[in-house]
Amino acid sequence: FEDVPAAMPDGISLLSMSRKDNKLILTGVSASNSRVSVFMSNLEQLKWLGNTTLQEIKAQNAPTLGNESNRSKEIMFTLQGDVTY
Repeated sequence: FEDVPAAMPDGISLLSMSRKDNKLILTGVSASNSRVSVFMSNLEQLKWLGNTTLQEIKAQNAPTLGNESNRSKEIMFTLQGDVTY
């Protein structure tokens, strides 16, 4: 699983990583939709992971300190892939 952090572009943070049977489930936040797409492409290059699909994506306000008018958006996402050996 050390390949997963190496596949993450800047602007992506993982909140959880779990495995159920042969499915790897990744949940995280991203600065943009395009970074999620790059992450998915990078994951597809891993020999042990295939069929990476986007299960959920939604925009939400990012937590900020101070001025509420300066709130930024972050993208919450869940990806799933098939673990192969």
